Amino acid sequence: MENYIETSVLLLALTKGQGAERAREVLSDLKENAAVSDLVLSEIYNLPEPMKDRSTKLVVELQLPSMRLSPSCFSLAEKYLYNRVMEGPLRDWGLHLATASVRGFKNIVTADTLIASTLLEGTNSINKREGYSEISAILLEWTEGEERERWFSELRKIRELSYQATSKRGLKDTLKGIETSALHLMKEKSVSIERIGSIEIF
Repeated sequence: MENYIETSVLLLALTKGQGAERAREVLSDLKENAAVSDLVLSEIYNLPEPMKDRSTKLVVELQLPSMRLSPSCFSLAEKYLYNRVMEGPLRDWGLHLATASVRGFKNIVTADTLIASTLLEGTNSINKREGYSEISAILLEWTEGEERERWFSELRKIRELSYQATSKRGLKDTLKGIETSALHLMKEKSVSIERIGSIEIF
């Protein structure tokens, strides 16, 4: 897999704003060599309806598999925090980047400039030092406006609440929680999404 599809680009593709059509085109072009992750599915699970339903249907329509998170993904994200590439509440932004790196993706496809520029340089230096691949960003422009602010705000809330709820829990419990949310989404929406990627034994 070359392209890690981050949650924000799915939301962009489902809006009516400028940039949505381009996002849909890019996702269609990349889908044969792309995947989401259980973290993306977990975030979709916590979205309000109808965006939750529409995002799930888009993942299914594009036939995107979901990459499992491993302890190594989480450990790399923790190293981002330890090295002050980002503050604690931004951990889940880092977890997307760490998952892309540990799992060997070449690109992270995103509509979030925080991921694509602010964080990428710092995380790549840690990736290289830790023996993981450096990744590039495919940034799809999401024009400033009410819809962009609404969905970025929703994602921020989901990620910050995730950090607050799990920051004092162990690695195993945190990863299990993400996996459980991903599985609950598939069960609730009665869909089957292929899950890929081996997981090291705890």
